[in-house]
Amino acid sequence: MKKQQLTNTAKAAAVVTMGMTLVLGATGIAQAGTSSRGHDATDGHGSQKFQNPLSNRHSQGGQHTAHGVIGAVSTTSITVLGQGSAPTVLAITSATTVFEGATTATPAALAVGESVSVSLSNTAPNTAAKITIQVAKIQGKVTSVSANAITLSGPEGFSRTVDVGSTTTYSEGGTATTLSAVLVGSTISASGVVGSNQTTLNALSIVISAPKDVRGTLSAVSPTSITVAGPNEISTVLALTSATTVLAGSIATTASVLAVGQHVDVALARTSAATASRITITIAKLDGTVSAVTSSVITLAGHQGFVRVINVSSSTKFSEGGTATTSTAVVVGSKISVQGLVASDQTSLNALRVTIAALSDIRGVVTAVSATSLTVLSPNSTSTVFGIGSSTAVFEGTLGASASALALGQHVNVARLASAPTSATKVTIALVTVAGKVTAVSSSTITITGHQGFARVINVSSSTKYSEGGTAAALAAVVVGSKISAQGVVASDQTSLNALMISIVAPKAA
Repeated sequence: MKKQQLTNTAKAAAVVTMGMTLVLGATGIAQAGTSSRGHDATDGHGSQKFQNPLSNRHSQGGQHTAHGVIGAVSTTSITVLGQGSAPTVLAITSATTVFEGATTATPAALAVGESVSVSLSNTAPNTAAKITIQVAKIQGKVTSVSANAITLSGPEGFSRTVDVGSTTTYSEGGTATTLSAVLVGSTISASGVVGSNQTTLNALSIVISAPKDVRGTLSAVSPTSITVAGPNEISTVLALTSATTVLAGSIATTASVLAVGQHVDVALARTSAATASRITITIAKLDGTVSAVTSSVITLAGHQGFVRVINVSSSTKFSEGGTATTSTAVVVGSKISVQGLVASDQTSLNALRVTIAALSDIRGVVTAVSATSLTVLSPNSTSTVFGIGSSTAVFEGTLGASASALALGQHVNVARLASAPTSATKVTIALVTVAGKVTAVSSSTITITGHQGFARVINVSSSTKYSEGGTAAALAAVVVGSKISAQGVVASDQTSLNALMISIVAPKAA
C-alpha cells in the first residue's frame, strides 16, 4: 500500500500502512484546489503562486470537484486535505449525497483518513453536493473469524482487521455465499472503505479464493496424515479423513497405496485448509527388457543396464498388440512398458498396467508351406518357421483370405506376439502386378506377353474382378489383342498369377 503523503501535517496525520495491499480507486489523490484551465499559475516572475482553493477548483462537466483525504469530519462539514494545497472545508447539507464507490451511503460513513472525491454545489461553492468515498482493497489469509470481524495476515505477516456487517456481500467462485464460507486459512479479497480508526476496513464485498492445490513429494505417511515436501522445500502436513479420496492417475484407489517418494497433487478440503480432500498420485512409467519373471515380480533391465523390480498383482492389467492378455504373455526378452506407483521401499514399482510391445514383423518370401506351418526367407537369408492355425489371419493385400491362399514364392509380411514369437498371428500376402498384351483367353486363364516378349499365364475365377475405363466389366471384355494389367498373388506353381483384379486398358485413339 502506498503511504499517503499529506502536506499539511498540522491538520491530520498520515494513514499508517501495513504490509498488505491497499488499492485506492482510480481517482487517486489529487490537489483539493487546482487552478482552472487558461489561467497562469505564476506571479509573472516565474515563481509559483498559490491559488485560493475555493476560487479555483477543477471543473468536470461544468461542476467543480475537490479530491483528497478527509482531515476532519462532523455532521455539518468535512475538511479535505489535497496534495500541494491548503485544507478545504466544505459544508454538508441534507441535499448532500454520499457514495461508497458506486453504492449509496450516508454521511455517517464518512471518516478521517478516507480518500474522497467531492462534487461541489453550483449554487453554493463551499457546499458538497456529492461525496464519493474511494473503495480500498486488501487481500490476505484469514487468521480468525467472528460475527462482525475477519482478521487477515498479509504476505509479510502484518495483520489487518476487516469489519463486516449485514450489508457486506460475499462470493466464491462467482457464486454468492455468506460469512459462514469464510474459514480460517481461506484467502480473501475485501473491498470497502477505511474505518474511522484509520486502521480497519469496513467491508462492502468479500471475494473468497478457492484454496490452491499442494504439489510435491510425500516425505511422510501415516493413517491420519501425509507430509508433502514442495518444490520450495517447504513441508505441509495435511490431515486424512474418511472423506479423503485417493486416485492413482485417474484410477480410484485407497489411502493404503500412499508411500514415501510418490509425487502427489493434493486438493484441500473447503472446510479446512489443513485437510486433504483429494490426493492424486502421479503415475510413474518404466520401459525396458524383461530379464526375469515370476508370478508376482517382473525384473526389468533399462537401456542403461540398471534393473528395476516390478511388483504385479491380481489387479495389474496386461495388454499386447492392443488386446488384453495375462501375465503369462510376459516372457524373458519381452520389451514392456509399465505404469504404476512407487512402492513403499522407494525402489520398486507397483504395476497398474503392463503393455507388452509387439515384435517387429518378419518380411520375406515363402519357401515352404503346409497346413500347420509357413517358412519365410528374409532378405538377410534367415529362414523362420512360423506355426499357423485357425487363429492366424490371412490377407491378400487388404482382402481377407484363408491359409489355402499361401503358396511358394509369395512375398509375405508375418506379424507375431512377443509371448509367441514363432506363431503367426497375421500373414499378409503382398500383391503382384503383371501387365501385357493378351495372346489367348479361356474360361479359366488369360495368357499375356510382356514388353520383353515373355509369356505369363493369369489364372481367373469367379472371384476375379474386371474393370474397363473405370467401369465394372466381365471376362468377355478381355479379347486377344487387349492390353491388361492384372493384380493378384503368385500361384503355387510359382509361374502363374492368381488374379484378384484385371484392368482392361482402352486402346489408344488412332
